[in-house]
Amino acid sequence: APLGKPVEQLVARVTVDDFSKSLLVRGNRQWILDNGALVPGPIQPFAYVPIGYPADTPDGGSATKPVLGAALSHFEPVPGGPNVDSPPGFGAISPNLRARRGEGGLATKRWADSLNAREYMAPPAAIDWSFFNSAPRDQQIAALGPSPHIVLENLHPSIPRLETRLPGVLPRVLHLGQGAEQTTEVRLRCDTLRIDTDRGNAILTYRGMLPLGQLDERAHGVLGVKI
Repeated sequence: APLGKPVEQLVARVTVDDFSKSLLVRGNRQWILDNGALVPGPIQPFAYVPIGYPADTPDGGSATKPVLGAALSHFEPVPGGPNVDSPPGFGAISPNLRARRGEGGLATKRWADSLNAREYMAPPAAIDWSFFNSAPRDQQIAALGPSPHIVLENLHPSIPRLETRLPGVLPRVLHLGQGAEQTTEVRLRCDTLRIDTDRGNAILTYRGMLPLGQLDERAHGVLGVKI
C-alpha cells in the first residue's frame, strides 16, 4: 500500500517499455450469506499482500466456486483493462502448472526432470517447448529493449511509483574450442527480465546457443564472459 498506510484495495501495475499489466488487489474477504445468497463479505484493509497464483488451473487463475466462509482471491484483472483475460498475477508459473497448460506438457516435464536427474530418458515424440517459458502468456513479449524502461506502481516497499531505466549493458561470451587458436563469439539474446520488488533489483538472463559434437565436457573448450 502507498507509504504503508492500509487500504481496502489498490491497483498494482508493472510497465516495461511498451508492455504494461495491471492487477486489482483487495484485502482479505470471505464468502458470506446475504438474503440466502452467497456474496463477498467486507474487505479488510491491508498494507502488504504477497502476489501469487492459486494452484488449481494451468495458468494460475482460480476456478474455485463460492463456499460459505471460504476466502476470496486477493487478485483480479482490472475491470475494463487490457488484461481482463490474463491470469491475475505477475510472477512466474511453476513447472507443475506449466506442465498442464499445453498438449504434451506432462511428457515434456518428465523428460526435463530426467535430464535434471541425469537419467537421460528418451525425449517425447512432440516436445511442448512452451513448458520451458515460466512467464504467463500475456507477459511473453517479442524482445526486450537494450535499456528497458521500468515503471512499478504500488509494488515497491516504500516508493508508490518507481520509475527507472536499466543500464544498457550487453555481456559478450567468447568461445575457444579445443585445439582452436582464435575465439568465436556466441550470439546472446536477453530473454528474461525478473524484477524482485522486495529486494529492489532486476535480473536479466541472456542465452546463447553453442553446438556440441559430443557429450565429453572436456571437448567443449573454454567460455569467457566480458561485460
